[in-house]
Amino acid sequence: MSNAPVTDTAVSDTAVSDTAVSDTAISDTKAWLAGVFQAILGQPAGSMDDAADLVSDVGLDSMGLAELGARIRQERGVRIRARDLAVDRTVGALVRLIEADS
Repeated sequence: MSNAPVTDTAVSDTAVSDTAVSDTAISDTKAWLAGVFQAILGQPAGSMDDAADLVSDVGLDSMGLAELGARIRQERGVRIRARDLAVDRTVGALVRLIEADS
């Protein structure tokens, strides 16, 4: 058994690893959403920035939002209700909702 002190490096490596996993999951979800947006819109989404509004920036209308909710539920098993996006209907908020239930 070693009496060597535990260094901050070991903790930092663990923290970086956890962050990388989260970033990868978010990146995968955003890539998947970009494909869904393109399928719904028939063209690439207007914007995929976290702050992009799903209606004014991405280009979804009420029917597109309904289809988006159905696809998320069918393909990811996550139920997104209109009230979930009532306060914040951005790409970033949607990604967080999907990741929270995945």
